This record gives sequence, structure tokens and C-alpha cells, in this order.
Amino acid sequence: MGAKYFGAAVRRREDPRFLRGDGRFIDDVDLPGLLHAAFLRSPHAHARLVRVATAGARAMPGVAGVFTFHDLARWLKPLPLFGAPPPALAAAVHFDLRQAPQIALCRDRARYVGEVVAMVVADSRALAEDALERIEVEWEPLPVVVDMVAAAESGSPLVHADWGTNVAVGFSHRIGNADRAFADADAVFTETFQIQRYVGMPLEGRGVVAQWDRRDETLTTWNSSQVSHFVQQGLVTALELPPHRVRVIAPDLGGGFGTKASGYAEDVLVPLAARALGRPVKWIEDRREHLMSAAHARHQTHRISLAARRDGTILAVRDRIWLDLGAY
Repeated sequence: MGAKYFGAAVRRREDPRFLRGDGRFIDDVDLPGLLHAAFLRSPHAHARLVRVATAGARAMPGVAGVFTFHDLARWLKPLPLFGAPPPALAAAVHFDLRQAPQIALCRDRARYVGEVVAMVVADSRALAEDALERIEVEWEPLPVVVDMVAAAESGSPLVHADWGTNVAVGFSHRIGNADRAFADADAVFTETFQIQRYVGMPLEGRGVVAQWDRRDETLTTWNSSQVSHFVQQGLVTALELPPHRVRVIAPDLGGGFGTKASGYAEDVLVPLAARALGRPVKWIEDRREHLMSAAHARHQTHRISLAARRDGTILAVRDRIWLDLGAY
């Protein structure tokens, strides 16, 4: 394989149909009787959900369903988790690892801006968004911390109170005797470097279409995802179905950049709505939703010390790293 492809000009097989306009992306999936979903999201980074009143939205013509945590509690299982260290790495490095179960709908406390509080399903996306405006939500804002380094300090407001800390993953590792190297160094330099947060920005946002077949109790879902098997894993758990009854189709992707390589609440909520209503349901992410609730990355602070001789020889490097993983 290496001799054939590395360094070679490999002809792309998919280009002709894209150039003809024959690509099929998530929003191209259209099914008879299709409904459209929209989501009410938390405007707060940390707040207690006091009350959600949905009667006004449910009463609107064209609204097929309104769902909060209590409406779907029977099916809401923790979303599947990434992050287990590979066995070889775990054998070499001790990780102090904490994980919190993430539920697809906010139950009583929002822990990030963009967390889903309610889902409306209606005859059109515009109508679903209008119905969101009829939902009344009462919030009790809670203390927040927006500085990652400060969040790791004792006494900081906690995202998950039962942890007693905001540090989800902690570890230390050393090679050689750095303490001796620093003690013997002619010069020591220390600098702090900050790497900004960013979010992948594909031309096509995320999206889900789901169809439930009552005859044989099977689910087919089209998902603009880079990890279709991971999405299937979450649906098998949530819907309590064997894997052969859950089909996840990843159509052409209008970009992903790793943002679509995570599991999301909408991956589960749209199929749950399709099952509850007995009709296919579509959700297409808009850009504002993408910036709020798609996975962010790379936000880091490095405090690096370097020990050196006067001739420029580097003896040792220390790096204390903070990495923002978000609320989950």
C-alpha cells in the first residue's frame, strides 16, 4: 500500500458526482410525512432549572410534539463516553480520572451554554422555532468560572459538586531526573503560553434525520457524523434495541474537522422523537447552534520551564498543562 499511494497523485473517485451536483448531504434526505425539530437551549453557563412550561407551544397549530426531560425520561440514558486511556498508556501513566454522566436533555441544572432544555417537533422548522418562543423557562443563575486556570484552584465554583474539584483528568509523568537538571542548570527560563479555543467550522453543520418503522421495530437514522458506529452504540442503549435493528447512515459530509467525531444529544433526541410520534423527523443545525453546542477544542495553557547550560544545551523541560474539556 505504501509504495502505491505515498507520494503518488491519487485520483479522487468521488469528484465526478460532486461536480455534477449529485452529492447527497444530510439536508437532501427527504421522507414522506417529514417533521422538523428545533431545540430550546440554555442561555446560562451554570443555572438551576426551576420551571419549564410548555402548554403554549403544545397548543400551536402544526406542532406535533414538545419534549422535556420528564417527557422522555424513560429513554434518557447517559450518552456514550470517549476518553478511556489505551491500556499501554494506562500501564505507564497513572490517571486520576473523573467522568460525569451526560443526559441528552437538561434535568435540573444546566452546565454549559447551549445545553438542550426542550425539543419542539412541528410541520416546519420555522413553526418549530416559533413554538420555542412560547415555552416559558425560569432559571436560577449559579456561580460560574470562565478562567480555566482559576477553575482548577480550590474554592472555585464547581461544575459537578460531587467531584469536589473541576479537574476531570489529572496525571503527572517524568523521564529522567528533572529536579537535578534544574538544580545544576546555568539558566532557567519560565514562560506561560495560551492557546486559544476554537471550533471546527464546516460549511455543512450537524444534522440528523430519523425514521422509526413500527412493523419490525427498526430505526434508520441519517447523521452528518464522522463516527457512525459510535452513534449507533448510543442509540442501541437509549432505545434498548439490538444493534441489527439500528441502522446509522452517514451521507456525504460537508466538512467535519473532528467536530463531527463526537456523540451529541441531538443524535439521540431526534430518533426518540421519531419513535414517539411515529413519523420521520429532521433537524439541521444552524450556525448559531453550532457555535454554542458543537464540540470546542484546543483551549490550553502551558506553563513551561526550561533548564539550560550557558552554551545553549537544554538539560530539562517542565510543562504544567491545563486543557479545557468543557462540562462533560
